[in-house]
Amino acid sequence: MTEQPPVPTRVCPHCAALSQTPGAFCPHCGKPYVKKGTNKQTLLRIGVVVVAVLLVAGIGTAVAVTQNQQAEDNRAATASASAAASASAAAEKAAAAQAAADQAAADQHAADDAERAVRAETVTDLEATVKKDAKKQVKDGVLTGPIKSVNCTATGGGSTNDLDAQSTTYECLARYKDNDDGTYLGWPYDATIDWSDGSYTWILSS
Repeated sequence: MTEQPPVPTRVCPHCAALSQTPGAFCPHCGKPYVKKGTNKQTLLRIGVVVVAVLLVAGIGTAVAVTQNQQAEDNRAATASASAAASASAAAEKAAAAQAAADQAAADQHAADDAERAVRAETVTDLEATVKKDAKKQVKDGVLTGPIKSVNCTATGGGSTNDLDAQSTTYECLARYKDNDDGTYLGWPYDATIDWSDGSYTWILSS
């Protein structure tokens, strides 16, 4: 009769149970005593998973970098557009202010020219009035005539073109005789024009 070899005592690497069994599985937890080696297919799968994870991570990083760069570019473009808009608005405002100032200056110049024209016309009216009065006095026998013309000149440093002056005094000469040497004789009048209302007064000088 052949003697049977003794049954080995095994320690389960999973549950640490001690058992005498010839089987390949632990009678307590049912798991194999010997772990199966990792085959090539499993390694290949693990490798594929690792590569896929790395690819996803790389793509995610690339997308994040691209998005960050795009966001930075957008911020830069927005800032540039805002600066350009501000500069354009400032230039337009300055141009509008300059145009308004130029227009105001042109309007004032036109108003001054119109006022000077009115004043010159008032002096002409004064001369015509003095001439009419002098002719009347010639007719009345008070003055020697005939009265040929009247010329009024601003006195006392005044000027018809001084638009700041509220009034101007004039010396008017009612000419009645021309001399051979180019001089002439005339009757002097003193006159004043009030520019606030365009009225004037005159009187024969004594």
